[in-house]
Amino acid sequence: MEALLRWNNLVMGMVMSGPFIPLAEETGLINTMMCTLIACSKEYPL
Repeated sequence: MEALLRWNNLVMGMVMSGPFIPLAEETGLINTMMCTLIACSKEYPL
């Protein structure tokens, strides 16, 4: 599975994954993000 992940921030607008993926990995939130991504992707089948 491949997905394009962006963060829609109310102040900064659309944030590309480059700035927040390394931070998510460092803080251990990457697993939660990926589980959420997989769960949400089931709502939008190809």
